[in-house]
Amino acid sequence: MHALNPSRHWPGWSAELAEGSPRAGPRDSQWRCADFPADWLVTVADVFEFALRVRYMEADAQGVVFNGWYLTYFDEAFAAFLGSRGLAYPDLIAAGYDTQLVHSEIDWNAGLRWPDDVLVAVSTAHRGRTSFAVDFAARRGDGEVACSARTVYVVIATDGSGKCEIPPPLAAALGDPAPLRPPR
Repeated sequence: MHALNPSRHWPGWSAELAEGSPRAGPRDSQWRCADFPADWLVTVADVFEFALRVRYMEADAQGVVFNGWYLTYFDEAFAAFLGSRGLAYPDLIAAGYDTQLVHSEIDWNAGLRWPDDVLVAVSTAHRGRTSFAVDFAARRGDGEVACSARTVYVVIATDGSGKCEIPPPLAAALGDPAPLRPPR
């Protein structure tokens, strides 16, 4: 997995979104994230790529990856995306926050097959007050985009009290929206 220059690999991505990303302000005392280092509050707007290899067990009788595995790929890529921006998922949970998937839509262009090498691109598509959307695109080694997806997550408190506002460290890790998929 590695970060890259997205305009080189993802046509239509707006490089202007990555220019001049501001640093987030000081931490707000209302958030339960006092233990997060201040340098985690850097806003980043670019595309992240997560590398994986399709495993034999993920292919179905048709010889392509079973559809449910794509959500697993995207979940792993999302956690790595946050980690690449300084927010390890276990640290988010330790601070009292988690995310729940509330909506996902996937469009397939072609199936991935065993043992394809795949790069999953990840980028923030939208950031609201309590929820955010993340775009994904799975590209096989030959450059073909096999599928793209948009997943909406809501932030919840780990104490069971329900949804809550996106904490500053997560907002900073998500960065400014730079959608990979066109709006619907």
